[in-house]
Amino acid sequence: MGFLSANVYFFIGVIVMAIIDFLLPHHYLEEKICRKQNIIDRKLLSTGFVVTLGLIIHNFPEGMAVFLSSFTNVRLGILLAIAIAIHNIPEGIAVAAPIYHATLNKSKAIKYAFISGMAEPLGAIISYLILKP
Repeated sequence: MGFLSANVYFFIGVIVMAIIDFLLPHHYLEEKICRKQNIIDRKLLSTGFVVTLGLIIHNFPEGMAVFLSSFTNVRLGILLAIAIAIHNIPEGIAVAAPIYHATLNKSKAIKYAFISGMAEPLGAIISYLILKP
């Protein structure tokens, strides 16, 4: 039953990301164009927003997984939290890079990377609120 549920939710995620990708189109070839003016590259910014939204969807259940594993076994929870923290570094770069290159604004890039990362603690908090005794 768990295998079936995991696969069903995986494909639901694929479909949701395909819909998001369709609604917010982006073009990779235009990312290579050298901009000499300080103009917002809307297509690259759109790519950054799609990545941000995808990582929010991705990070929310990660927070739940860390909380639930810590609830069961503290050592396992700590190890999982360390592993997820390490893999969050490239995720933050994946969010910040297109937004920074589209806007040339470091604070905006950091803000969106922070927002995508905060989905994990939110997932943990919601798990706690649902499962608290």
